[in-house]
Order: sequence, then structure tokens, then C-alpha cells
Amino acid sequence: MIEKDGDRIKYSTKRREKSVYTNSLLFKEGKSSFRYVPTVSGEYEIRVRRAAGTNYAATGFYAYGFGSTSASSFEVSQEGQVLMTLDEPTYQTGDKVKVLFKAPFDGKLLVTVERNQVLEQHWLTTTNKSAEWSFSVGSEHLPNVYVTATLIRAIDNTNLPLTVAHGFAPVLVQDDDTKLPVTITAVTQSRSKTKQTIRVKTASNAQVTIAVVDEGILQLKNFKTPDPHGFFYQKRALEVGSHDLYALLYPELSLRSTSSVGGDGYDLEKRVNPLSNGRVRLVALWSGILETGSDGEAEFSVDIPQFSGDLRVMAVAYKDNGFGSANSNMKVADPIVISTGVPRFLTPGDQVELPVNLSNTTRQAASITARLSLTGPLVADSLSTQKLTIQPGRESRAIFRISAKQAIGAGTITVTANGLGETFTEKTDITVRPAASLQKTTLSGAVAGENHKPCN
Repeated sequence: MIEKDGDRIKYSTKRREKSVYTNSLLFKEGKSSFRYVPTVSGEYEIRVRRAAGTNYAATGFYAYGFGSTSASSFEVSQEGQVLMTLDEPTYQTGDKVKVLFKAPFDGKLLVTVERNQVLEQHWLTTTNKSAEWSFSVGSEHLPNVYVTATLIRAIDNTNLPLTVAHGFAPVLVQDDDTKLPVTITAVTQSRSKTKQTIRVKTASNAQVTIAVVDEGILQLKNFKTPDPHGFFYQKRALEVGSHDLYALLYPELSLRSTSSVGGDGYDLEKRVNPLSNGRVRLVALWSGILETGSDGEAEFSVDIPQFSGDLRVMAVAYKDNGFGSANSNMKVADPIVISTGVPRFLTPGDQVELPVNLSNTTRQAASITARLSLTGPLVADSLSTQKLTIQPGRESRAIFRISAKQAIGAGTITVTANGLGETFTEKTDITVRPAASLQKTTLSGAVAGENHKPCN
């Protein structure tokens, strides 16, 4: 409708609700149903409430049919936009897309299908501020295209301030043939220092890579399992620019957009330890590129090191235009898990208490004999053997005391636990380093000059 605001005339649209159907339903086991056939095009909302209630639950839908549309069937944009509604959120290749255009006024409608180029174009005529159009999608529309609309109003005697309107809507297209099924077969629980074989099944004659990584490392960066299909078939931007000269002849509509950029970061300087032992050994194993045979299977054997925790097994598959990925987890734990609280380094003369946590992961009590052995510039200040009993699913702690000699160098702390008829070992490297970092001494002076005869 046309409204006058002071000396200005503007176009506005207002939504008007109208009740078209009312019925009382009897629910049985929490369920009920009814049938309703829309007779007029428009946007509908279904509201359900108790007989004496004021609040309600609602859901909406739209209905459209040729010859049943009025000028007030749909709520339209008052900012010079053509609104579009698709009949499905996503489509498979070979499907037909139905698009409902809701226009702020009647006129000629140029409809194009675009992404990095114009794939097709059509002219439509809106009737009662709406139009419907359909097209089929194929592999050339993967992973998405855009339906763009440019509506041009004929010059008449009305005071409608809008002369041109635009609209854009993305159409998401999928193809099941581009998704490779990937299945990982591996044990869910394992002991440390064992060999495990991981099997991956996917399409025949495909390429596969397998990675086994400590879950703790992945959580530091919130690392997600790679999804190559989601990357290569992610939604792409519209690369076609739209321009029209019609708005230059009449009062134009302008859209303003703002953007901001920012960001800052910093680097921490690395502090150098003159004596390094490479104590931290990360569990990050990679298979390289494997080829699946006609059966679509590939294998990767890994040696589980001294480790206690959760490993994530990730597999990525590729063949032609198809991609796939999967992941599973493998928990690594021995019947007796040893966790020694060793500092990162010591300096000559340091004395420390060494807590050793022993966890019993079995369902029976365990009598454990814990022994401490040292190498390098380390010496024990307590008994090197302790006995303790650990209840099922519980843990106990043994305390040892050690000190660093008046020397520097690399040493090892080895804790051995005998129990349940087995021997469990944890070995930790530690460095006894100088109390101060490397020092450089620079001297300067002057040498008195003398007369010298030139050498021949």
C-alpha cells in the first residue's frame, strides 16, 4: 500500500492474519490428526493449544497454485527485494527445484541460475506479486548454485517509489556418488607396547590414508577429523556480478554494507635448554598413501608405544570425484597403569619427592611391588622398593625421594611394578642441567703499537 509520510510518499506492506479453519481434536496416546486443503495461495500457520489455554505451539508452510493468488497472498519485502522460497532445503542431482517468487510489485522478472557464470536465464511475468518457476539440477550445479531475480516495474501513473527489485537464493545440490563410505575396523581397547592392525574398507581401487593420534594432542587445538568431502563440496560464493541501468533513470535503492577486519597475535620466544633429551614423545602415526584393491580394503599396522590414554584413528579416502572419511577411538591402558610425577628438569643439588600413581584397571585386587631404578647423575634418598595393595578400579600412590648429584647430564627414572603375574614398566628421561643458562664472557683491551720494518 502507498502511505504518505510528511512530504514523502513511501511504499509499505503489512502482514494481516486471517483464520481459515478451526477444529477441536481429541488426542489419543498423545496423538491426533486432521486434514485441510488450502483453497487460496498464501502463507499458512498451524496453531495448536488447549481448549482453555492462551499459549500455543505453531508451525508454518506455504501453498501456491496458478489462478488462486491474490495481491495479499504473501508478505512481501518493502525494501525492494524479491523474496524466494524453495520447496526443499537440499536437492539431489536429477531433482527438480521449485521456486516461489514473492515480489513487492508486479512486472517483468529476469531469473538466472548462476555461480561462476550464468548457467541459464528466463523471463517471467509476475501476477498478483508472485510467480513460480522450476528447473532441474545436475552435476554442473554441484555443490550449489544461486537463483537470482531482477524485477522491473512498468512505468504507470501510480506513485509507487520502487522501480526495480533484486533477490538472491542459494540452491544446495548433493550427489551420493561423491560420498565414499569409509569403515574402520580396529580394537576399541589395547595395551601399551603392542602391535595393532587397523583395517579400512571403502570403494575399490581408492586411495586411503590412516592416522593414529593421541586424543590429548587433538584436543589442544580442538582438531576435527578431516572431512575432504565437506571441504571440496562446501558452499561456494556467487562470482557473477549483477548490474542494471534501470535504477539510474529513477530514484535508486542502495544497500549499504559494512565490514571490519582485525586481529592480533604474538609469538613467544623459545627458551633454549643447553641439555635436551627429547623426553616428550608424541603419539602421532601416519600410514602414508595406501591403495585399496578390488575388495576396497587397506591395512595399517602400528606399534603402540609406552602410552596410557585415548587414541583417535582417522581414515580419509579418495577416488575420482568422491571423498570420504571416518574415525574411531582406541583406549590404551595396561592392567596396572604407572604414572610418575617427574619434573621437566633438575639442577645439581636438587632434592625432590617423586610421587608414583599406580592404577588397577582390572576387577580384582592386586598386590604390587614397586621398584625405582635410576641412571645418570641421580641418586635415591629413600628405599627403592615399596609394596602396596590396590583395590579393583582404584589407585594407590608410592612416594620415592631422589636428588641430583653435583653434575650435569641426561638421566632416566624407571619405575617397575610387579603384580598380577606380570611386570609393568615406565621409563622417563630427565635432564640435570646447569642452574644458569650458557654465559658468554667478552674481554677488550688495547695493544701498544711499535715500529716494525716491512717484510719483503
